Amino acid sequence: MTRPTRRRVLAVGLALPAAWWFARLRAAQGLGDFTTSAVAPGCNGSRQPTPAAREEFYKPNSPERTSLRTADVTGTPLRVSGTVIGLKCGVIKDARVEFWQADEHGQYDLKGFRLRGQQQTSAQGEFQLDTIVPGAPAGRARRLHVRVTPPTHAALSTEWFFPDDPARTADSSLSPELLLKAVAAASGRAVTFDVVFDL
Repeated sequence: MTRPTRRRVLAVGLALPAAWWFARLRAAQGLGDFTTSAVAPGCNGSRQPTPAAREEFYKPNSPERTSLRTADVTGTPLRVSGTVIGLKCGVIKDARVEFWQADEHGQYDLKGFRLRGQQQTSAQGEFQLDTIVPGAPAGRARRLHVRVTPPTHAALSTEWFFPDDPARTADSSLSPELLLKAVAAASGRAVTFDVVFDL
């Protein structure tokens, strides 16, 4: 068995205080243990925090589920995926992600929880939702509503828009930073969006 050299022992000894200091810094920033620098996408300084939007038609306490396609829901299947990320290049696990949307006719369920649901991000900060392409409310662009709450931090409510929606140019609430990105799908449609926090 190879014995450690003096240089290697010294390097390890110096690394331990650095790791301790980094952990203390993360705790002071309120990050706790719910972020990790592992496999965080896009750590190139080019990201900006996701813009907020009104909590229009929001209802708390929606069911815990990863699919909104119940028996009474019709429309084009849509898979939504993404990651919740901190600007310090850490993905955020156990964030609460709430979704709600209109049905294929542009109508919202204001009495029950049809096309409403919530889930938590995985250990890699990821979420995935099976739903339908929403219809457009009168005079407005199609959208998905999202509310993301990292552990011990305030929630962010926002909206995501479809890049191929003709109504998007006339909708004053649309922001280019909130356009979904289309990805390949075996059937139906698939889109992705990464939610970025200033954490």
